[in-house]
Amino acid sequence: MVPHTKRFAGLDAIRFVCAYAVTSAHNPSSLAFARELGPTAEVIAKILRDSVNGPAAVIVFFIISGFCIHLPYRAGQPIGIDYFVRRYLRIGIPLCAALLISPLVGIPAGDLVKSVLWSLYCELVYYSIYPLLRGAATRVGWLTLTALAFLLAFSWAIVWPSPWGSYTTANVFRDSVIGLPCWLMGCLLAEREPFRVPSTRGIWLWRGAVFIASVSTLELHFHTRVRFAVSLNVFAILVFFWLSRELGYGQKHLPWSWLERAGAWSYSLYVLHPAAGRLQSFLFPSWPLGVTWLLRIPLTLLTCYAFYRAVEKPSHRLARAAANALRSSDVAGVPPLA
Repeated sequence: MVPHTKRFAGLDAIRFVCAYAVTSAHNPSSLAFARELGPTAEVIAKILRDSVNGPAAVIVFFIISGFCIHLPYRAGQPIGIDYFVRRYLRIGIPLCAALLISPLVGIPAGDLVKSVLWSLYCELVYYSIYPLLRGAATRVGWLTLTALAFLLAFSWAIVWPSPWGSYTTANVFRDSVIGLPCWLMGCLLAEREPFRVPSTRGIWLWRGAVFIASVSTLELHFHTRVRFAVSLNVFAILVFFWLSRELGYGQKHLPWSWLERAGAWSYSLYVLHPAAGRLQSFLFPSWPLGVTWLLRIPLTLLTCYAFYRAVEKPSHRLARAAANALRSSDVAGVPPLA
């Protein structure tokens, strides 16, 4: 049986905004160029830098991922081998391509894992154990399972803190434990569908609250002992309630079409933006810093879109075709896994 699927307007737009936030947070030329312009420009650049929290955007990705994975299976539909093949191909092919491309422009794969790809390895873990998580949730409930994951994550963050104070240690096991409650909140969110439709004023208040909270976690991380491994998991609770309203709001108020279309290639932007950003300075090392600053983001977007057309979109087609072929074999008599 093919699981029920439903598209929510606005979800792709949120994906793109989050991917762009991560990209902006990894743009090192902004502050360097501002210093050349003078003290006032440097202060403005620092304010803009501190208003973009890339790790907070990753938390939003985790919750959206859990939501999208669980929604088609929340009624107890069987999970066959096609589920795993489709998930692994969709995320794995662009991931492998990025790992191959990045060293060519001077970014070691190890550095890429620490800065970006750690979250994708966590995603692969969550995809793999989802049938076990769903089985556990049928016994204790998604809310209890999520609460237990929070308790484990907070304890683990204290016992095994990141040596550089970030959310990740680049150890897949540890980081998967820390991020698991955020991903499970996405599953819990799927259980709450259908969603109420908030007012336009209400949704902008929620958006403002999430923005302020993301900036607050950034300031806490750099100026107090409250690190991301604790603050961002608390931030995830606010994101949970905000997304439930965004998903309801999108039912009656369509987002900008260009932003929703851009969300279709947000994964390419996320996975390739370090290499795409380095490509410019790698190919044109003598460009003035001002030119580099002006062109870095446009060229990064263009490169990542080309990557989407060449790699990610074909991987989607392959994943769908493989999943459909495997479903056909299920119909022919091959039993599902769960």
